[in-house]
Amino acid sequence: MSHPVKLNKINDMQLLKDKVYETIRQNIIDLNLYPGEQLTEQRLSDELGVSKSPIRDAIHRLEQQGLICVVPYKGCYVADLDKKECRELFQLREAIEIFSMENRIDSYTEEDIREFTAIIKLATEEIKRGNESSAYNEHLSFHSMIVDKLGNSLILDTYSNVQDRIRRYLNFVVKYSPDRVKLSNKQHVELLDAIRQRDKEWASRDLKHHLETVLEDYLACEQIMEGKNGKMLVKS
Repeated sequence: MSHPVKLNKINDMQLLKDKVYETIRQNIIDLNLYPGEQLTEQRLSDELGVSKSPIRDAIHRLEQQGLICVVPYKGCYVADLDKKECRELFQLREAIEIFSMENRIDSYTEEDIREFTAIIKLATEEIKRGNESSAYNEHLSFHSMIVDKLGNSLILDTYSNVQDRIRRYLNFVVKYSPDRVKLSNKQHVELLDAIRQRDKEWASRDLKHHLETVLEDYLACEQIMEGKNGKMLVKS
């Protein structure tokens, strides 16, 4: 009779580090910590009620992800929103999503179509209920599913690695462009029709148009914010 496997003790410190990291990360993505805002270990330690050690660990991880910028002798700042970065991220997103769709759409199964349909149906229902935040999250799931269905782990890793940075720009658009979620839902419904028909050219055209209009809305919103000299400043 074999001996039972002995489980390792849970590392409470690691769990704490992960929780602190996730809390700061999510607040950056959600724009609660705005671009360019200075972050100090003491402030974060006081607000989260933890020691400086997990704060330091979180800052290091977030710096590696490009969400935090550490300037020698000056301090730590939430990474700016940057027009050039935004364009580059959207170019990468467009390349990955359109490639994934074009190389998989011909072999989408009926189950695949049902999954795409279910997401857009739910998003539409949330729009009708006035829950645009929930609809927005369903839209993100729809885009992720396009890449997931390709089944290319390297492409999926690349896509996943930039999602947090992309989400900041998308959240900016949703926050400052009131009709964006409703317009996106209309565009997703049209895209779904093309996917159901497995029409590669139609679907690619609709997906490209959708992504381009989101980028245009971002650029329009940031110009308005710059003009107002608000806190949400965007670098040229």
